[in-house]
Amino acid sequence: IAIPSAGLRANWRTSFRHFSAFGDAILDKFDAWAGRLPLDEVVFSNADAISRDSNTGRGGLIIGTHLGNAEVCRALAGINGIAKLNVLAYTRHAATFNRLLGMAGASGFELLQVTELDIAMAFRLRERVDAGEWVYIAGDRAPVHGARTVGTQLLGATAALPIGPYVLGALLGCRVFLMF
Repeated sequence: IAIPSAGLRANWRTSFRHFSAFGDAILDKFDAWAGRLPLDEVVFSNADAISRDSNTGRGGLIIGTHLGNAEVCRALAGINGIAKLNVLAYTRHAATFNRLLGMAGASGFELLQVTELDIAMAFRLRERVDAGEWVYIAGDRAPVHGARTVGTQLLGATAALPIGPYVLGALLGCRVFLMF
């Protein structure tokens, strides 16, 4: 496998770097879950907007990536118990994962299994946002059941990115924040 435009070729060195980066990411996840992520290590480009929205009593939607954003959100939500975070995930093991998080002392966080995001789930999420809770969804994964996507160039190929997270923001009638 090669990514010519990036000058990358699969070999032992790039494979090692990949596994090393994955290991670092796992350690970062443990730190975030354990509450060892200081607020001063997070950079907010729109802190005023986030603060203003938080003071209204309503929550919002955060669209991020699979690069640790959910863990950062979870750590931020746990600071002083300020907000509850609902993470939408394509996993049938959400209930088990929530139970394990609870046993580990995590609070202010719920993983919601959404293989099919139906209208009933959208209404439940809107109620949660209206109650001041936040919803997190990854915006970099193609939908499980072939929902609509938009193509964009990424690393020399076309990547299909879902439009669902943005439609969800409109359905929830709340502010949408992007997280990188």
